[in-house]
Amino acid sequence: ANARLLEYNLGSYGIDNTRPVLSMVMALQQKYLKQKLTLLSANLRTEEDRKEQEKEIFDHLKEVDANPTFDIKAEFPRDAEWFNSSPLSFSNQLKGKVVVLDFFTYCCINCMHILPDLAQLEKEFPTEAGLLVVGVHSAKFDNEKLSENIKNAINRYKIGHPVVNDVDIIMWDHLGIECWPTLVVLNPIGRVVSVIIGEGHCEELRTVVATTLHHYQDVLNHDKMVCHPYSEALKILSYPGKVCHQKETLYVSDSGHHRLLVVEPVSGAVLKVIGCGEAGLRDGGFDVARFSSPQGIVYHKDCLYVADTGNHALRMVDLNQCTVTTVSGCGKQGSDKDGGRHGTQQELSSPWDVALGSSSSSGHIDLLYIAMAGSHQIWTYCLEDVVLTKGKSYPAGTSAVFSGSGEEANRNNSYSHKASFAQPSGLALDKKQRRMFVADSESSTIRIVSCVDGSVKPLVGGALDPQDLFAFGDKDGKARDVRLQHPLAVVCDEEAQLLYVADSYNHKIKLIDVASKRCSSLAGIGKACLKDGSCSEAGFSEPGGLCLAGDQLYVADTNNHCIRQVDLNSKVVTELSLHYKPQLDQGSVVKRITGSRAVVKPPEMVTISDNGSLVVEMILSDGIKLNNEAPSSYQILSAGNILVAKGRITGLVTASPQLNSIQGVEQLEVEVVICVCDEAGICRLHQAVYQLTVNHHSQSATTPVETVKLKVEL
Repeated sequence: ANARLLEYNLGSYGIDNTRPVLSMVMALQQKYLKQKLTLLSANLRTEEDRKEQEKEIFDHLKEVDANPTFDIKAEFPRDAEWFNSSPLSFSNQLKGKVVVLDFFTYCCINCMHILPDLAQLEKEFPTEAGLLVVGVHSAKFDNEKLSENIKNAINRYKIGHPVVNDVDIIMWDHLGIECWPTLVVLNPIGRVVSVIIGEGHCEELRTVVATTLHHYQDVLNHDKMVCHPYSEALKILSYPGKVCHQKETLYVSDSGHHRLLVVEPVSGAVLKVIGCGEAGLRDGGFDVARFSSPQGIVYHKDCLYVADTGNHALRMVDLNQCTVTTVSGCGKQGSDKDGGRHGTQQELSSPWDVALGSSSSSGHIDLLYIAMAGSHQIWTYCLEDVVLTKGKSYPAGTSAVFSGSGEEANRNNSYSHKASFAQPSGLALDKKQRRMFVADSESSTIRIVSCVDGSVKPLVGGALDPQDLFAFGDKDGKARDVRLQHPLAVVCDEEAQLLYVADSYNHKIKLIDVASKRCSSLAGIGKACLKDGSCSEAGFSEPGGLCLAGDQLYVADTNNHCIRQVDLNSKVVTELSLHYKPQLDQGSVVKRITGSRAVVKPPEMVTISDNGSLVVEMILSDGIKLNNEAPSSYQILSAGNILVAKGRITGLVTASPQLNSIQGVEQLEVEVVICVCDEAGICRLHQAVYQLTVNHHSQSATTPVETVKLKVEL
């Protein structure tokens, strides 16, 4: 109040430069609000009775209504770029809405962790109920300020609500935000109701929102707001995270499609698909198993061990039995920093990479190392009974911490429990030296962990201050002079003592000589693009995974939705062109999935290219939604009900495998079965049959197409 009076007096004397006074006013207001809202949050977390919590919030809302100090006059930057919607304003579209502002940066694992909480909140309280969630992207890394990269992150994380790019952190400063993630709840006239810092407070958020909606029920804006999420390019891969090579075979985590691919690296043929392609946690055969944004993969004894990041689980894929089994984690994010439980009784937190290890100098493989990005630690999973650091014994099937306190920091220490990591995302073992290299993404460093005692040393990058996680850039050099930007993967050439690093946010592959600690750029021009050619000319886009196979380096080029191949002799980068190998049951006679009530579409003639595929595109009327709980599907049949391809329909756009088995002219029928529901919850089954005459381009003078689109209008 004194500051506002001073501002008025200065103005009355003709002194119009009141910016310092306004800054003081804002600082005083932020300090007051921080004290009040911190107290509210603390009271809600200590009070277990729901009615008492609601009473606390109602009393607080009365104060918010009466006290203008809670009016922060929030508004989005005028020229900011928006995603999933047109520009929004508190004085226009958001007037009368309870608004949750999610201040996030897309690299942050803690920000990823609260996205399911927000999705559940939006499902329970849609925009018609008076609530709207708005993401306010406030970048940490330079690479995250670019709108195209933010759009990729929104697609990758399946964010459906509006997001604004606060590139100059104007709103961040105006509201006094201090860390990611921070949620700010505003009432229908834009006054601050609550500030929730960090992850793991979904119940507090829900209680605040539900009580606020009830308190303002007479003045809420119940208009429905339609968001328009971006649709990604239709490719075989969607945001591939990691890649593994073993026995002349590539194993790729097709993270955006929630599955794994088994690939022949010379031809690019996809030999097997592991997982049905729908997000979830389900064990079973390859065609029914479900993953959620899987990342790291390692091969051991005809099995794959997979860091199933979104499920907070470790999965085992038996390549002989064609089954998927959960061996650790239960699908729920854990907060345990010690571990020691067996199998699925042990909760995990966003495992991002895995590597084989040995508990002894014999080199016998008896454990897995896990980059536990969510808890900022390195864990182990015991394949056999083992004895680890300090003589601790663990039976087979146990998961436990190996190194790291759980604090997010760049702290190197001779004691494993005192060392700290910052979102470790890539692991590489040097078995002879009994050490492990860690791509520690949020500190932008490569660290060395002793496999003997878990002690941690620096290799390249980072600041001297363990709390400084902003020492990033793109600078070659030696040891701590090196600057990386959010590296996500590292692979070790043990014989040459060289490391290859996916310097993800610099869009480069870096090379490190371990002995000299010298780091140099190997491939990539330093900006996001898809370009083959010499290493000095090639372009990547946030590469996230690496594996070494002789003189070939394979790269999971995440935002380019492809696998790249770096020839280390010729220093040339090429894309590995993937295509589906005919399915194992392709060519067999199958039962039709449509019945007599199916709508039969008129015949159509199309000419396809070598890599031609079919796309089922749904156009739904207002109020009609796809029922993802029902088994919507398609199958492509040739004459005599011979199967060509089949699959599930899980979204508005679904792509089939490439129809590369068609070489001449062929008559095909495409059966489509889709379950949709209206706003009243009434569901119905739609069946359609599309008749196609398909020409391979070699048999026709017509210009071929890559994609045959079948539109389903409901």
